[in-house]
Amino acid sequence: MQVIRKQYKIYIDRSPAEIWRFLIDPNNQRLLLPSSLPADYLELPLVMEIGAIFRMRIRFLGVQRELGGAVTAMEPESLLECRQVDGPFDSSMYRCKIAPFQAGTLITDQIEYCLKSGIGSRLWNRLWLEEHVDRLFLDRQQAVKRCVESVECAA
Repeated sequence: MQVIRKQYKIYIDRSPAEIWRFLIDPNNQRLLLPSSLPADYLELPLVMEIGAIFRMRIRFLGVQRELGGAVTAMEPESLLECRQVDGPFDSSMYRCKIAPFQAGTLITDQIEYCLKSGIGSRLWNRLWLEEHVDRLFLDRQQAVKRCVESVECAA
């Protein structure tokens, strides 16, 4: 089994409290879906809390896949973690760390996913998936920054 770990950081000119309020509002999750990856939420929780379930439909290379996740850890204004309940990986985890930095906040997104066994999975990761995971999280971070720093989207 191959484990892939990635990390992305972005500075946002807002307080951790403002960013936290935005991120834990389930209504804001659709604003963070990148246009580069056809995806939509099938189910979002009413309240973001430990145990909350969400379901997505994503199109990879013309094939639709559903994945489900659950919130597994929350620390107000500092940590949000979700794990795959079902989906295309043996397992996956997403962790968002929020930390005060200078006059604003540093967000660190960490992703860890385990590919299914076999050379096909490793090849798929190398040729297609890894690039799309990078784009997904870089686009997501830019969307958070754009929304939280703008008056129109601010929570």
